[in-house]
Amino acid sequence: MEIQEGSLVISKSGRDKNKHFVVMQILDNYVYLSDGAMRKVEKPKKKKIKHIQLTKKFSEYINKSIKENKTLTNKEVQKEIIKCVGKGEVK
Repeated sequence: MEIQEGSLVISKSGRDKNKHFVVMQILDNYVYLSDGAMRKVEKPKKKKIKHIQLTKKFSEYINKSIKENKTLTNKEVQKEIIKCVGKGEVK
């Protein structure tokens, strides 16, 4: 599986280690991540691709919204992470 907008990833390093995020944008060797709580949609976290772990989970809704230039809310991102991972698994 390849990293794309809407992919669910886990941070492998930094203060946010082991936390789930959604990929909002990909630029060269960097991704911009949001979890809708600590990292808001308005100011996503810039992280090197080598510092994230790709999961098998993917949000069609977020991918479609980004491609159609629709505005996503933090609640929507949080809801998609919970839907993909499960409430008890979100860190």
